[in-house]
Amino acid sequence: MTTPDQPGDTQGEAPNGPYTDKTRPDWTRKCEVCGQTPIVPVTGLCGPCTFGEAETAGGNW
Repeated sequence: MTTPDQPGDTQGEAPNGPYTDKTRPDWTRKCEVCGQTPIVPVTGLCGPCTFGEAETAGGNW
């Protein structure tokens, strides 16, 4: 099973709808705070650092 937009994923959609260019998980850069991937491009931070929710780790937003 792959995480949305992880290399090899062809859907490019979150469970609740499509990503935008600013919210699509970026697996090529690391979080500016903790160094994890993927990041939310608009913030430069990973999901947990952006949203404050551990469930958003791994691009689950």
